[in-house]
Amino acid sequence: SLDLVASRADDVLVLHAGRVAERAPTAALFATPQMPYTQALLAAIPRLANPSHTRLASLPPGPGVFGLLAPGCSFAPRCGRADDRCRAEVPPLATGADGHATACWHPG
Repeated sequence: SLDLVASRADDVLVLHAGRVAERAPTAALFATPQMPYTQALLAAIPRLANPSHTRLASLPPGPGVFGLLAPGCSFAPRCGRADDRCRAEVPPLATGADGHATACWHPG
């Protein structure tokens, strides 16, 4: 689970559809996730501070069959930031000066 990762790993690599979506030191990834998929994963973590029976965040189902990906970013069909470039081109894994790497045309 993600809480185990946070407590035991120095760096985290997040995969989506078999591709690296984000890579960062653990503290940076949990504090400032850049890829919308990573943000969605972290939003789905249950919080002890929330009241009992609080609904967890979830993603809409993905299109098609896994392994038959459309061109572009594999997360684009479920991403609120996706534009035409996202649907046409696979974003490269770009590493910032802080060592945080993201495969997203619109990180943040």
